[in-house]
Amino acid sequence: MLLEVEAKRRKLTSQKLYDLEVTKRLTDPAEAEITQFVQANREQLGNGDAAALRTEAISYLRADREQRLSDEFAGRLRTTISVLPGADINSPGISPTTVVATVAGQPITAGSLAERLKPIIYSLRLNTYQATREALRRTLNDLLLIAEATRLNVPPENILRAEITEKAHTPTDAEVEKFYKDNKARIPGDLASVRNQIATFLRQQEEDRLESALSERLRKGAQFAHVIDGAGAAGPGGRHHG
Repeated sequence: MLLEVEAKRRKLTSQKLYDLEVTKRLTDPAEAEITQFVQANREQLGNGDAAALRTEAISYLRADREQRLSDEFAGRLRTTISVLPGADINSPGISPTTVVATVAGQPITAGSLAERLKPIIYSLRLNTYQATREALRRTLNDLLLIAEATRLNVPPENILRAEITEKAHTPTDAEVEKFYKDNKARIPGDLASVRNQIATFLRQQEEDRLESALSERLRKGAQFAHVIDGAGAAGPGGRHHG
């Protein structure tokens, strides 16, 4: 509503005003930021190919910057546009027609606010479901690894070292150069400046593939394998995600 009021004052559309104050001020993340984000969120991002992971990282970082710019713009608007608090939205049994705030003389009712929040609430429920499912998957994988280590009478670290660390090879110069060539349009900087980052990324990607392969082997015959795969697990809204 702040955006709508200011757009009307400037005789612009809300979208045009948003583009001027937010969209056009967005900048792409630096390569170091992208690499750091991928490495820090490896578990959540999964084991997609390098280009897909990079695209996802850029999308998230740009969205995060856009949100910050949007919040800053809204903060500036609140200093020039009247915003008056109304009834407490958390009051028990609040009526949909109750005014919870007034922006530039325009009332916001509890009912209209609830409608605006529906997509956000669903998104939060979906994110919670996905995070819970990922935590369950990793917990079950850990249990399978411990069971296998017990069966072989060796520490779990020995299995990880033999199946992942020792099998993963250091990327060759040719592999690094090929990755750079294939993704050059989306990689700022020359090859020399990003060579080490690409090598680290490719090494991590191979370790992730080996870890997934190990987990799949350990799942075979496990009584709860169907749970890991998500069969029968209902997501937000009651829909099943297989």
